[in-house]
Amino acid sequence: MSGNYYYLFFAGYYATERAADVLQQYGIPARVVKSPVILQSGCSFAVLLDPADGESAAKVLAQKGLPIVHSMVKQYR
Repeated sequence: MSGNYYYLFFAGYYATERAADVLQQYGIPARVVKSPVILQSGCSFAVLLDPADGESAAKVLAQKGLPIVHSMVKQYR
């Protein structure tokens, strides 16, 4: 992963966990993480993935009926 992290937020923990599982099944590396407080949007967990996988992840999740509530790229050094 680069110095950037892509967070996907969902309506609740179950949807977050399901999204990470679906992405992994499609070969997109993703994991559930406790989201940083400043990024929280409803659920305090998020799916973390590489920004390069963001577009393909959004397409897969839309096809599977898992709506993303909010997404954000955060740069770390």
